[in-house]
Amino acid sequence: MVDITTRTLRDYIGSLPDGGVAGVVDKDLAIRNDLVTTEQSVPVGGTTGEVLAKVSGDDFDMAWTPAGVGDMLIATYDPQGKNADAFARANHTGTQGVATITGLGTAATTNASDYATAAQGAKADTAVQPTSAQTLTNKRITLRVSTTATTATLTPDADSFDLVAVSAQAGALTIAAPSGTPTDGQRLMIRIRDNGTTRALTWNAAYSAYSSDLATTTVVSSTMIYEFMWNAATSKWDLFSGNPIPGKWS
Repeated sequence: MVDITTRTLRDYIGSLPDGGVAGVVDKDLAIRNDLVTTEQSVPVGGTTGEVLAKVSGDDFDMAWTPAGVGDMLIATYDPQGKNADAFARANHTGTQGVATITGLGTAATTNASDYATAAQGAKADTAVQPTSAQTLTNKRITLRVSTTATTATLTPDADSFDLVAVSAQAGALTIAAPSGTPTDGQRLMIRIRDNGTTRALTWNAAYSAYSSDLATTTVVSSTMIYEFMWNAATSKWDLFSGNPIPGKWS
């Protein structure tokens, strides 16, 4: 038999390094304070029925919260299992009462029964105005009227008014070319009455008529009415109706 020489190994005792701050002792017996610990205490407080919930994006940031407040329960908000698309409009199904959508019932009724009015008024949007030919039945057209007592120069706004009236002209009057962008066949009425004294009238060349059809003076205390139609081919306001004998409507 061969004798084998053996050696007894000494037990080495390691000691912690001096200094350091509170932290974790690693396998090399070094104190580390850059390691994230996983042990955290439950926040103090809390009452019956409360649950722990995240209050920020920080690690271990929790607080006691009443159960049901802000909970996004799948059973309530995603019963069809749409997951990430639960709130996508295309995935909404079922019926919804008209009364739950503010103003929907009134808007739908208005558009169905009086579409012309709704398109031009309550829903003044070119996207909802009719583009095809429409027939209006039992509808009254209320003229847009501009009235002034007296003025030196009358400039009708053809885009905003259908009738422009002077009720008590107190001096010479010049009727200027209407402003705006008229459409072919658009009509414009001009009504003039003096204040009891004859007043001179001067018509702009934009008004087309026989020389004797447009009066150059008013007739005392008489109403003069002229109706013109826009002629896109000649860019003129053609006189087609009125009282040819001044003072006819006194």
